Amino acid sequence: MKRLAIGVAIGVLVLAGCGDGDDDSSSQSAETQWADNICKAADNVTSSLSGLTDEVKFDANSSESAVEQTQAEMTKRVDKVRQSVSDLSSAVTDVPDDTSDAISSAKDDLTTDAQKLSTSVDSAGDAMQKAANAGDAQEFAAATTAASSALVSAKDALKSLTDALGGYADSTDEAVRQAFNDAPACQE
Repeated sequence: MKRLAIGVAIGVLVLAGCGDGDDDSSSQSAETQWADNICKAADNVTSSLSGLTDEVKFDANSSESAVEQTQAEMTKRVDKVRQSVSDLSSAVTDVPDDTSDAISSAKDDLTTDAQKLSTSVDSAGDAMQKAANAGDAQEFAAATTAASSALVSAKDALKSLTDALGGYADSTDEAVRQAFNDAPACQE
């Protein structure tokens, strides 16, 4: 009986030590988790936005034409970018309760940047949809030009937001600086 008790105790200790080791969020402050979520979301926007211009591959065996496949793929990509921008906006506004005025101010600034990004992404997405749905070469050329211009604006808006994120690591406010310096996703 004593051996069974010792075996169970050892088993419990072994299992207790077998966590995934990735749960750093429990030791992070709420502000650091907030900053980390924002940086992760900004990385997702960067990834999805750059994916807009990736090559579209066609399935020659598909019952859909190359144009239909392009339209479907572009719609999927635009939706992915819009969702990632929406996720970023949610991360920015999900400020912890009872946070400092400096964190609230950072949230307000980032909200403005996220809104500008959202507007420019909507413009780029609309222009890309027009290009994908173009009925002729002239319509396609006009829509492609508009899409290129809107995509540059979206990338500029994203750069403005990521520059602001980088600036928080050097903030004069201790709470803001610590939140962004302690956030793992903001260090990549």
